[in-house]
Amino acid sequence: MSFTEKERIEILDKFVGGREITEDTLALYKDKFEKIEETLYRGMPFYKEYIKPGTLIQEWYGATHWSLDFNVARGIYSDNYINELYVEELVDKLNLSYDDTYNSFVPMVMRIKGFSRGARTYEMVKDLEFVSRFYKEMEVTTMNIDTIITNVEIKNDEKGTYYLVDVEEVPR
Repeated sequence: MSFTEKERIEILDKFVGGREITEDTLALYKDKFEKIEETLYRGMPFYKEYIKPGTLIQEWYGATHWSLDFNVARGIYSDNYINELYVEELVDKLNLSYDDTYNSFVPMVMRIKGFSRGARTYEMVKDLEFVSRFYKEMEVTTMNIDTIITNVEIKNDEKGTYYLVDVEEVPR
């Protein structure tokens, strides 16, 4: 399927900016996947009790977005955004209060040495007006790939304490 530049901008803005996956998103990404050998990072607040070797991190909503730049990932966890749907899911699963669950999230940066299949989203947006702002994030997108925690380190930097977590790809 072929898209005009305007259509590509709209699809990528909804996906990269808003994480909306449509049939058009899948068609646009269809031939973009390749083996990724570089180290990738993903920053996010994560439930502290789950940050341990052996924890399976399942992909949410069909795609996961990583960066080639550690500082981008570190900056993302610093925005303190916690997915409320995930908090509610844990409240139900763990039978805890919303506040106790929410307050148990800590900054985490995942690190992985490449993927069997990833799309270099930053290359897809670099020449497109409007979504080119996402180029600086050096984003690599994976779809339908879960990871498992293999190692955990507690680190400190100018932004505070965070967990640096090594993960490996888990075949589905």
